[in-house]
Amino acid sequence: MWEVSSNGEFLAAVTAESDTAGSELVVVRLTGELATRRISAKGQSVCHPTWSVKGDRIAYAACSANDARLGKGPAARGELVRNRIWLAEANGAAAPKALTSDTRYRDEAPVFSGDGRAVLFCRTDRTGDAYIGSMTDRGTNLRQVSPSFQVQPYESGRIQWGRWVDIKPTPHLTSTRTTGKV
Repeated sequence: MWEVSSNGEFLAAVTAESDTAGSELVVVRLTGELATRRISAKGQSVCHPTWSVKGDRIAYAACSANDARLGKGPAARGELVRNRIWLAEANGAAAPKALTSDTRYRDEAPVFSGDGRAVLFCRTDRTGDAYIGSMTDRGTNLRQVSPSFQVQPYESGRIQWGRWVDIKPTPHLTSTRTTGKV
């Protein structure tokens, strides 16, 4: 998984071990002198990186690398519920901050609103009931912004969110348009 910053100077990429557990979020400078730095917290298994509109922050989903090593089947699906939305400074100057922490849900696929002040994300519970959530970029004022819908994880426990929702940032507006594929 990777995404290029809006100015085209940086790449946010998820590096993975062969079993995809313990993956890290790194930022690679694409212009000038090639440089790479780890952005995610040590011991995380990362997915779904996304840049803020200004290119100064990256939101991503992560769980403990130990949780990600559980393998396939029901145990993996249950443990991956521990995915949370995190926010990191793209320059790595500060430690990443968890924006979500509710143990009843799995949070993934974040995207910034066009003005960068809100983060939308996909939230699901252990039964597969899901919805699009919204919160400030500080993790406050969390609310449901879509009707609930049902998703089916793969055997690995992963959810291919693109099959279920299409969240696209609209930079010239102060909100993000969402379209549910139910």
